[in-house]
Amino acid sequence: LWAEVLLSFSILSNGRTILSTDPPNDGALTCLHGMRFMSVIWVIMVHTYLTIFYVADNKTMRVITERNFWYQSVGNASYCVDTFFVISGILVTILFLRTEDKKSAKADQQDKQDINKNLNGFSNSALSISVISQQSFKEDLLDKPKTSAYSVAEFVTMVKSFFILLSYRIVRLTPAYGFVIGLNEIALRYTHDRSVFEPAIFDHITCDKFWWRNLLYINNLYPQREMCMVWSWYMANDTQFYVVGIILLLISVKHPKFAMVSLGLLMVSSWATTIYISVWHQYKARIQEPFEMFDPLYDKPWSRIGPYLVGMVVGWYLHKTKCQLKLPYWVVAVGWPVALAIIGSLIFSMVDGYFEVWPTAFYISIGHTAWGVAVAWVAISCCSGYGGLVNSALSYRGLLPLSRLTYCAYLVHPTIMMYTSFLLDGPYHMQNSTVLAIYAGYAVMAFLASFAISLAFEAPAVRLLKIISGAPRSKKSVRA
Repeated sequence: LWAEVLLSFSILSNGRTILSTDPPNDGALTCLHGMRFMSVIWVIMVHTYLTIFYVADNKTMRVITERNFWYQSVGNASYCVDTFFVISGILVTILFLRTEDKKSAKADQQDKQDINKNLNGFSNSALSISVISQQSFKEDLLDKPKTSAYSVAEFVTMVKSFFILLSYRIVRLTPAYGFVIGLNEIALRYTHDRSVFEPAIFDHITCDKFWWRNLLYINNLYPQREMCMVWSWYMANDTQFYVVGIILLLISVKHPKFAMVSLGLLMVSSWATTIYISVWHQYKARIQEPFEMFDPLYDKPWSRIGPYLVGMVVGWYLHKTKCQLKLPYWVVAVGWPVALAIIGSLIFSMVDGYFEVWPTAFYISIGHTAWGVAVAWVAISCCSGYGGLVNSALSYRGLLPLSRLTYCAYLVHPTIMMYTSFLLDGPYHMQNSTVLAIYAGYAVMAFLASFAISLAFEAPAVRLLKIISGAPRSKKSVRA
């Protein structure tokens, strides 16, 4: 045991695990790795543009760039985070249901062993009949309809399972997260007194005062001006969605219909709440100001939960069908164009640069869920064998190591951007070709830094959790 604990911090062993291109045991879900990687490099591109806009001297070039049709992929890029939410919903649901199936199979096997143990060696027919009668009585009880109410023992078990699952997630994510919070504060405190630019954010102040909100994953419930690492709103949302998802999944063990109805009501209420807030503020979406409604809507869980719930439904469906879904030809022929049309319309529909009040309300409410549906189609098609070239690209084995680094890359890349930009001795002269070159450099630096952070924090946390949970480990990893 102690050898395994020490090996959890092995740079060599963890490095091999991170850089391995061997597909996971269930190869059907490898497309999600490509989707995760594509999403994070999209995020890095968006943040590169926003950073360069701030430190560029030719501000008119920003106006010209924002009028470009293709710039909508930057201005409307909030949907790339929705892909993360869909993936999270899929994986959380599938892993939970697989665990429940293993528990049920183990319980059934134990019952059979108990019966065989009781019957084995007994020549007394009366005793044998007694044992069989007990088993028959047990089966009769199982066949009877279950009561709708939870017993005290069942409720206590649910609460215990909830806190175990929540603790597992927090322990897995927080070490790397906490390190980046500290790194970000130190980096921006250093640049604050040495930069020729007026500070865009004050993380050296907010992180010093409000870091605890991040570690409790509630920082998105506070005003943007008080946020440490503004981009970490995603972490808070994803954790809050995880809490909701686990509650629904635990309920679904005994009341699947009630859980599904609750999921549907949550989705509809999310739409209604977002529409109401948007119309109340008379919000008109503009390509130049993608974060104008950051506090009321952009980072709030009630406006972003739709894609996560879609992912949960997809995860349940893929688990029940074991990714062996048989789709009619016409469904595949229609599904792909519709999914691509949804994605294209959500990104490139703001051709005039803005929407009026009511189109905005529907665009930012139902739009996020619609994106989730389109991504869900891609996931279902790829996992079921209808992905073709798309699945081949997303499931490319070379993307597996990069996918494992996306979490830390997402956390650290804005710190790299701000540190390097704010220490310039003068502004950039912005050109799109220059921005793309800088973007490539930022992406490489982000993944290199992510590899180091993952080696030091994320990978050890994951391996220690496997040891604590008693998960089986391969001999290869132990020898390493």
